[in-house]
Amino acid sequence: MSEADTPALQQRLLLSAAAQDSPVFPLDRVDAWLAARSAETFRVSRVPFDDLDNWCFEPGSGNLRHRTGRFFSIEGLRTPADGPDASEAFQPVIVQPEIGTLGILVREFDGIPHFLMQAKMEPGNINTIQVSPTVQATRSNSARAHGGAAVRYLEYFSGSGLGRGRGKVLVDVLQSEHGSYFLHKRNRHMVVETCEDIPAHEDFRWLTLGQIHRLLRRNHVINMDARTVLSCVMPAAEGPAPADPSFADLVLHSLGRSAVPRHTLPELMSWLTGIRTHARPPARPVPLESTTAGDGSGDRTGSNAAAAGPSPSSAPGWRRPPGR
Repeated sequence: MSEADTPALQQRLLLSAAAQDSPVFPLDRVDAWLAARSAETFRVSRVPFDDLDNWCFEPGSGNLRHRTGRFFSIEGLRTPADGPDASEAFQPVIVQPEIGTLGILVREFDGIPHFLMQAKMEPGNINTIQVSPTVQATRSNSARAHGGAAVRYLEYFSGSGLGRGRGKVLVDVLQSEHGSYFLHKRNRHMVVETCEDIPAHEDFRWLTLGQIHRLLRRNHVINMDARTVLSCVMPAAEGPAPADPSFADLVLHSLGRSAVPRHTLPELMSWLTGIRTHARPPARPVPLESTTAGDGSGDRTGSNAAAAGPSPSSAPGWRRPPGR
């Protein structure tokens, strides 16, 4: 059981979820905050692969790599046929063996837990900037292999910071990335609570769970990584449900330990194990040149982000392929 499952913390999370707004940072100021961050004039455009800085296609395999060997590579993936009438499939895949950190910092204000969220620019976002976890960084980013700025608040999620008692770990678990696009990629999901008086940088704001839930009802505000970390700290209501429960009441009670599940955990694990037992043979990496994307046609003008202006995690004016 993680710290997030304890009854005391569940009650505090319920208080945060019930706080639909907060004087720490009122919800009606979120749009202006995001607009101010966007006003830094980020510009994203597509450029030919040959124009990328420090990226190249590897001779022989055609795999796309960074000159340092860091970040990620674009390689080929062969998926065996699933049945006698099926054929094997080839596709490009992002290979990034290093484990990234997705972390959210928590602190109480007037007895209500608040979550430190970041207005983060990512070149693939439909609206450039979205609300993200406190820390969203690969190991290469954390080590500043890009030559850019240091990752803010990273010390609260590292061994050195936690060892000094700067925070209490509520959640710390490895979860997989999208298997359709990444090969065996994992991220470390963390939620850490601190009692320190932390001044929020202009790219960061403290929000309650209630405020975040309201923003989740809007298009393109809370990014995917924030949603996956927040799913690890879902508040649960214990005891009997109200006499005339709303759908929200029923959802909260379904998360509690007193809820009676339709299937037990051993039954679910047996179901998953059975599916895995009969799954097709695992996919294998192959040279990118062996896939349709690397068929030697010379068309290497795929999408690439070029940010002309300051980036929160990289040096100003950077170019790279789409990916993490």
